[in-house]
Amino acid sequence: MPNYRAFARERFETGIEIRREGSAEFVQAYATNFGAGGMYVQTPEPLPLGSRVLVRGQGAFPEDRKNITASGEIKARVQWCREIGGEEHSYGCGLSFVLNKCDLCDETVPYEDLHELKNKLALCGHCKNQIYNTDKGKIQKSLEERLLGNVL
Repeated sequence: MPNYRAFARERFETGIEIRREGSAEFVQAYATNFGAGGMYVQTPEPLPLGSRVLVRGQGAFPEDRKNITASGEIKARVQWCREIGGEEHSYGCGLSFVLNKCDLCDETVPYEDLHELKNKLALCGHCKNQIYNTDKGKIQKSLEERLLGNVL
């Protein structure tokens, strides 16, 4: 079976708690590997595709995780989820980490200062204010120049 992962994974098995953003309830789950871009988890219930989740380790996560919030949680998005059978954790899900970088200026900011737009772009407060307080014609011209510059 071909490996379509963007990042290498390391085996790291640990019990975790996982909850959907906006929910107060954590569910017991199990993680079996981590990579720079995501992780594989086994859950008792399926997680909806595209949903955002918070993952909290019951032990320590690998030391080099730069995407852990101050409260020790990892923000992630569900990329896929399928039934795997088993008694306790019968669904396997691939999660991609939601990094705390602004998609426009590439600055690293605290998670609480990152704003997700309807189109799933994540912007720091400065870039968000710049976009919402700038004339729409100027924004369109600037985006066209940036996009065309990246293609050429």
